[in-house]
Amino acid sequence: MRFHLLLFLCASALLTSCSLDDESGPRVDLVGGTRFLSASRTVTTAANTSALADTFTTRVFAEKRDDGAELDRLVITVEYSPSPFPFVYPSTAFNLDSLYKIKYPVVYLDTMLTGKQRQSIAFQFKANTRTTSGREKWIFDAYDADNNKNSRSFTLSLRNSDSLRAATYHNYTVILPAPTTPYARNSISLLSGLTLPPNALRRRIENQDLIDLAYLPLANGERALASPNDPELIRTNRLFNPTNWLSRRTTSMRSTDLDSARFASTADTAAFRSLFSSGVVPTISTRTNALRARGTGRVLAFRTSDSPARYGLIFIQSFLTAPTPAIKMQVRITK
Repeated sequence: MRFHLLLFLCASALLTSCSLDDESGPRVDLVGGTRFLSASRTVTTAANTSALADTFTTRVFAEKRDDGAELDRLVITVEYSPSPFPFVYPSTAFNLDSLYKIKYPVVYLDTMLTGKQRQSIAFQFKANTRTTSGREKWIFDAYDADNNKNSRSFTLSLRNSDSLRAATYHNYTVILPAPTTPYARNSISLLSGLTLPPNALRRRIENQDLIDLAYLPLANGERALASPNDPELIRTNRLFNPTNWLSRRTTSMRSTDLDSARFASTADTAAFRSLFSSGVVPTISTRTNALRARGTGRVLAFRTSDSPARYGLIFIQSFLTAPTPAIKMQVRITK
């Protein structure tokens, strides 16, 4: 996947912002440069069925004005249009514009600022782009103690050739990192392909309701995928304790005997269901056994807790070690 420049709305040597500086409220800017995304872009994917969900890094800078109130709050919201979930396109004509008018907002960060942060703050984060065709508008709001607000934003547009196919399943490749930092995106919504960090999930029921699986480190450096109701995940990851995680989806996993070739040729939703029904239940039902990146046992069948349930397959492609441990996996799920 490649980023192609669509439009630089405003530019400077170090800071890029999306409008002229306002006279009241905090100063807000997006840091520009080779490492940080700060302007709207179009994202294109290769014409295949397993394009990797791209990631981007952004840094937002906010500070109080010399004669203004101290900073109070930083909010990062992303608006998906249409929904980030795969859409089953009708065989007859339909109004595409009407789909794009529907906004699906996700609050990525909403934090109160304390101490030196009330004077200025630079917050850096990484996120992955949507895996279905559409737009995502990232909005950065900084509030001061007088409730004055200033904002900056940029829009990413994804053109995914697979989204318009008549396929009844959604297919993508994603990297799921280990929970080694407070901002690791170690939880995944299987239907959308979005991976979310703790700051987007803690006590946020609307976001927790999206999550099907999380990265679970095991002994001896091994790793597993766990449903949010897994006892070991709850015990070892503070994000999932009952105080922080209020709503739990239950995802069931099965191991299969498929190899990579048979996984690639399995493109029928009825086959997903059949493979789950005939699969082997793991030792502990709420999580997989230790994952493998070589040999047999790399294809897993799953069933989500949606109503009706969605079925799919996960192929463990490889284990990454740098900059942090991560699972690279290909997902196929019924739309």
